[in-house]
Amino acid sequence: MLGTIGADAMDSVTRVQLALSGKQPDRVPWGELTVPLGLVERFANASRLKEAPVAEQVEAKAEFLHRLGMDIVVVEAYTWQDGYARFRPEAVEEVRLWRQTGEFYVLGLINGGLGQALRTYGLEEVLKIIDLAAEEVARIVATMMEENLVMARELITAGAQGIIIGDDFAYSWGPFLPPYLLQQVSFPYLKKAIAELKQYHLPVIFHACGNISGVLDELVTFGFDTLHSLQPTAGMKIEEVRKKYGAKISLWGNLDIELLYQKDEEGLEKAVRELMAEVAAGGGYIFGTSSGLDEGVDPEALTYLAKLLQKYGSYE
Repeated sequence: MLGTIGADAMDSVTRVQLALSGKQPDRVPWGELTVPLGLVERFANASRLKEAPVAEQVEAKAEFLHRLGMDIVVVEAYTWQDGYARFRPEAVEEVRLWRQTGEFYVLGLINGGLGQALRTYGLEEVLKIIDLAAEEVARIVATMMEENLVMARELITAGAQGIIIGDDFAYSWGPFLPPYLLQQVSFPYLKKAIAELKQYHLPVIFHACGNISGVLDELVTFGFDTLHSLQPTAGMKIEEVRKKYGAKISLWGNLDIELLYQKDEEGLEKAVRELMAEVAAGGGYIFGTSSGLDEGVDPEALTYLAKLLQKYGSYE
């Protein structure tokens, strides 16, 4: 088990860089895929942040992250409107502002092609036609992935220190599509996207909810640096992933967000202790929920979680 944290010896950027590269920093970094402004409002007893200028939103969220001891901020390139992914023009400004603070490791989040196509057209509709129209589905996925890469390049130019590709394509028991169809309509474009992003010499993180263990052997060969989510309620056993892939990839996530709703301090402490003991030892791990935070999370539970990381998250 890791020990108690004293005064931080590292800044967040160095801490996260080490963890993403599979190395051991001074303590386990903490980052969340999403931190909605509604949660920041509740935590700070503020209001109308969603309508505030971007600079004010960044300032409020930075205070939230700082108070909890988080190390990462994720800037989403897209928002969903009327069933379609729309680029957030303010995302570029957000990245610049976050880099100016210098306090946090700044990641840009883009959609994966398959996950975006499934959400846009509907999983049931895609499943109805995919056997007869795999080439058309592949064309759509390839186009979406290429458009998303354009957005990733803009975020990198603005100062993003790494890119997350979020591509949800699995149920809790396995992928929506059989392997032969994933090979036709998704994997070639995902692999190409990762290769293109790696040319910037920045870390690439792959996020996928659900149970992807059956295709993880192949996904790992695509060259991403870090795997995010590792959803425990979908049967993703992070300790087995760590044992199987070792230093090939670093890991991020695996805490069940439901623990932040149940007001079960004993259960939350047990989960944190197990992650520290079974996964964090030796480095190459970033703490976080498997899904990111949402607006309904209890601020008191988050505060208690931060204390648990202070208690158990040090490598020293």
